[in-house]
Amino acid sequence: MTLSGTQGALDSLRVREITRRRGVGQYLVEEVIRDNPNVSSWWMADVGVEDRSVMAAFMQALGFTAQHDGWEKR
Repeated sequence: MTLSGTQGALDSLRVREITRRRGVGQYLVEEVIRDNPNVSSWWMADVGVEDRSVMAAFMQALGFTAQHDGWEKR
């Protein structure tokens, strides 16, 4: 995670296969956002994403919108 004023960037989000579909990733992202209330704009790049369609559904469920090279939440 990188913070710069009111902007935050998430990267390298990885959840082990065995713990997927249990809310671990959702919990991690929600906790980071909750712990940084002054950040009003979040970015998650798609660099290194194994399955973009799965990640897109995950990010959309968390309130992010798809962009050309990642996801954004305002």
